[in-house]
Amino acid sequence: MLLNEKNYNEKLAYNPSILIDFENKVLKSNYAEPESFEDFVPDGWSGKYQNFEEEIPQNQRYWIDENGRNLIGENGYGE
Repeated sequence: MLLNEKNYNEKLAYNPSILIDFENKVLKSNYAEPESFEDFVPDGWSGKYQNFEEEIPQNQRYWIDENGRNLIGENGYGE
């Protein structure tokens, strides 16, 4: 679907928004909206707002093609 999307603003919807680390009870959000997911974690968990792209293994970065080109934006996360 991302490959077929021509509108840049629509491509931004494919950015990874949340990373959940169940082992360490951490939720990381990179979702830039008024409601912050990281503020609604259960007791015993920590929530953080941060870019977590580097924590995602290379082979799971669906927005990067086989030539290393970012399909969403030039510099990652549409920047």
